[in-house]
Amino acid sequence: MSHINGTAHLGDEVVSKRLNHFDIVKYLAPRDPASYPPNEWQARYRDFALNTPDEEPYAIP
Repeated sequence: MSHINGTAHLGDEVVSKRLNHFDIVKYLAPRDPASYPPNEWQARYRDFALNTPDEEPYAIP
């Protein structure tokens, strides 16, 4: 939600390919360090991917 506070730098660039739910995080992380701390976000999302049961939906970050 950093874009609401004005701290995210999302820009106006067009994304020319489709992004799946993990690629979106990779795309947003460098543009929104307040929501995706540089030294923490990768481990957090790796944990979601590896430890969430298949029948359970992923948590909304």
